[in-house]
Amino acid sequence: MPIDAVGQISQGRVDQRLFDVTELVASGYSDRSTDTLRVLVGGATPSAGSPDAPKGARVAAAFRTAGTTALAVSKKSAGTVWKQLGTASRARTATVTTPI
Repeated sequence: MPIDAVGQISQGRVDQRLFDVTELVASGYSDRSTDTLRVLVGGATPSAGSPDAPKGARVAAAFRTAGTTALAVSKKSAGTVWKQLGTASRARTATVTTPI
């Protein structure tokens, strides 16, 4: 688990299953099988091109009734997207949960 995720996990803003490598591989998210990561973001429902969509991510699906958006994040942009979702201003409107 990355050290910069510990605080968000302990505050209940990030689901620790996001870092369950065994489950990720079983679900087809090994380094060899995909170039993108799927991350569910709760709270505000961003749309493609919206300022709420983090730079380096695109909206893969929006579940408006549940107030959740599935983001497709390229592995190359994962650090940038993580930092954007982890800022204080983003933390008020978004919570990262588990990949789909």
